[in-house]
Amino acid sequence: MAWKSFKQFTPEEKAKSDELVRRGHVRHLLTPKQRELLDLVTSTKRAKLAYYASRRSGKTWGSLLIAYGLCIRYPRLTLKFILDSQVQARDVIWPIARDLQDVIPPDCLPVIKKADMEIHFSNGSIIKLGSSNKEHCDKLRGTKCDIVLVDECSFHDAGNWEHVIYSLLMPQMLHSDFGQFIFTTTPSTS
Repeated sequence: MAWKSFKQFTPEEKAKSDELVRRGHVRHLLTPKQRELLDLVTSTKRAKLAYYASRRSGKTWGSLLIAYGLCIRYPRLTLKFILDSQVQARDVIWPIARDLQDVIPPDCLPVIKKADMEIHFSNGSIIKLGSSNKEHCDKLRGTKCDIVLVDECSFHDAGNWEHVIYSLLMPQMLHSDFGQFIFTTTPSTS
């Protein structure tokens, strides 16, 4: 399926899209620029990946859709989606999650638990939203993590990264079949 906005899908195209999404395939829903990130994530087993995009390219929207696709495809996957603050997580991710309700088939829609900052899928997969800032980073602790996606990494507190990555997140990934850190960013203003 060639790319076109999901808002322009005919009923037949929407049905085809729904079948692909049910298998965790979201490529057809991504713009050509967003597909670059999907290709990076799915074509390598490298532990650390970096993706640089211009502002307003749909990087965060595409990142969350890719996260949804991975969670649908792989049961019991734990993906941590990290932003620089809890406010960013709330103000940026929840509106995108609301938009994705129009893209994801109703039988695949996850349960969004805003109070817990989590998105739960019926197959046991979960997206946990978090923040790298010093006030909230300890909430990233846990027993298991398969993929970490750090959005806007150039805007995070660099002084706290060693603690976040090496003390909080890496130990959770020791027994993961994935074990990927994905860092995305846009140009820094400084």
